[in-house]
Parts: sequence; structure tokens; C-alpha cells
Amino acid sequence: MSRSPYVYKLLPGESCNPVNSLKSEKMGTPSWKVWVGLQEAKTAKFWKAVSSELIATAILMIVQCSVPLKWPGNNDSGTTVQIALGMGFVVMCLIEGFGHFSGAQVNPTVTLAMFVARKLSIVKAILFILAQCMGSLLGSGLVYVVTPANATGTFATTVVNPLMTPAQGMVVEMYLSFMLVFVIFGATDSVKKITMPSLVIGLAVAMNICTGINHTGASMNPARSLGPAVYVNIWENHWVRLPLRPQVSL
Repeated sequence: MSRSPYVYKLLPGESCNPVNSLKSEKMGTPSWKVWVGLQEAKTAKFWKAVSSELIATAILMIVQCSVPLKWPGNNDSGTTVQIALGMGFVVMCLIEGFGHFSGAQVNPTVTLAMFVARKLSIVKAILFILAQCMGSLLGSGLVYVVTPANATGTFATTVVNPLMTPAQGMVVEMYLSFMLVFVIFGATDSVKKITMPSLVIGLAVAMNICTGINHTGASMNPARSLGPAVYVNIWENHWVRLPLRPQVSL
């Protein structure tokens, strides 16, 4: 039976025990070597997955930075519904397009959760996160270069609402990140046999944006917040979006 295109989806009959989630291609390989992932890093499949995370995150950021833009003379652009639908749709497309390469995690929070659950090796998790950050800079930079200065505005940066404290913003981001990771684990669980997890995950992203955009910008994704912050130099309360939130909330 072939492995699911979603790298964090268990095969029928596989144990969800974290110790058994990472399995060696060759029987007899010490478990610690499988967990570290140095042997895996020598394969073309591994680097294809890393490259996929970079490209997929760049595409994510092209949409993320484009949808909220406030173009002069167009007062209807960048509404909450437009942002929620745009991001939900692009996540669905990325999972369908890149899921069979890397799982289309496009989010250090998700990658770290997969690592904690022993569904990613140390090396793969680190390189995935680096690729996601590079993809964020690449995609955001492309939009920044082709966008007129009078339409850039805050450039999709995520900041805590001035009426809230940073601690309150942290709680909101913890909840949103927990919901996203919870849905991803549930939608990709082979026991439930969901034929199109991309739809469920995309809807979860849209739901979370509608829920938290007025509170914190509904980041849920440190890489998503990194690119825009770099180009417009807005770092206010950036620590709120660190990828440790779902692990803390769990």
C-alpha cells in the first residue's frame, strides 16, 4: 500500500504512538538515527520536500500580501471576508498541489507540532522551517516590489489590537494555532478516512481568520508574519507569533 501524499497522515494499521510515528525505510536502523534524519537527508525525495515547502510558502505569501492591499479608489478591497476566503482557498490549493511532496505545511507552527508528535525528523523539521521562512521572504518581497507605495499600507503585517495587551494577543494566537493544528491532525487521521482534508483545513484557516483578525491579525503562522514585517519594518509584539503556541496550549 502506498503512503498517503500527506506526510503526517498515518497509514491504516499504523500506531499513533509518537514513538512509532517515525518509521525506518530499512528495518534494523537504530530509532535515534531515524529520528535525527541524517540518512533521510541524503535522498532526492527529502530535498524535493524541502524545496516544495519553500515554493508553497512563497505562493501562500503572494496571496496573503496581495489580498489585503488597499488600492486607491477601491474602498472594498481587503475586507475580512476576502482575506478569509483568499487564504482558505490558497491553503486548499497548496495542500492539493504540494501535499504529495511535503504535506504543504507552510507553517513553522504546524511543522513543530509534527516534530513533537514524532512525525518529522529533526533535520527535516529544521530545514522545513528554514525553507518556510525563506519562502515567506521571497513571496512577500515579490508582492512588495510590484506594488505601488501608496497601496502598500501596513503590507499585511499582523499586530495586536491597541485595545488589547500583548498577553491577551498571545492567548488569542494560542487558541487559533491550537484549532488549526487540532483540525490538521484530525483531518489527516486515516481512521476518519476524510477524502479531501484540504477542504477541512482550508475552512479552518478561513474560520480562524474571521475569528481573530481584529484581535491580532490572525497570524497562526510565524513565517506568514515574518515576510511583511521585514519589508515594512513593523515588529510590534512580534514575539506573540512564535511557533511554540500550540505546543504550550496542548
